Amino acid sequence: MSDLRRALIGHPKQQVTEILGPPHAVYEGPSAVWYYPLNAGDRLAMAISFTHEHVRSVEFFDSPV
Repeated sequence: MSDLRRALIGHPKQQVTEILGPPHAVYEGPSAVWYYPLNAGDRLAMAISFTHEHVRSVEFFDSPV
């Protein structure tokens, strides 16, 4: 997962969409956050935070659904 995190950090939203497709859920606030499921069996998901339209951070977590 750390390789995926490093690969995404700093890239613009447009490029993330081209690679991963549209996000499954979005929070649009001062810092946008896009959510993607990664593994339905393990309920693993990823949250990508943006600042100024570029990836600031990537976090992995257990999805509640």
